[in-house]
Amino acid sequence: MYVSFGPSQAAISQETVDGFLIRLQPDTKKVVGYTVLNFAERFDKHPGRQFAVCINNSDYPASLELHKIYRVLPDDDAAKDGDLRSLMKAARITCIQPSILF
Repeated sequence: MYVSFGPSQAAISQETVDGFLIRLQPDTKKVVGYTVLNFAERFDKHPGRQFAVCINNSDYPASLELHKIYRVLPDDDAAKDGDLRSLMKAARITCIQPSILF
């Protein structure tokens, strides 16, 4: 599955360890899209899962990796404040961050 942010444009791809290709504008390194490799195989097994791409980690560089895709966990209280609860895979903990960063 491919998702584009805005009109089609030249981009470079960067593969993540979890099977995603992040597409970056070559000059600014701004995320312009992403591809989920083997989408049907991966997500048919887990309906309802949500994911978010980090597009700004300037306020949280120690806890968020720029352009990384995070699994979003349900949290109504966080959503009311405009935040997301994400799973930090390496540490196996959850973290709440402002949704504008994704």
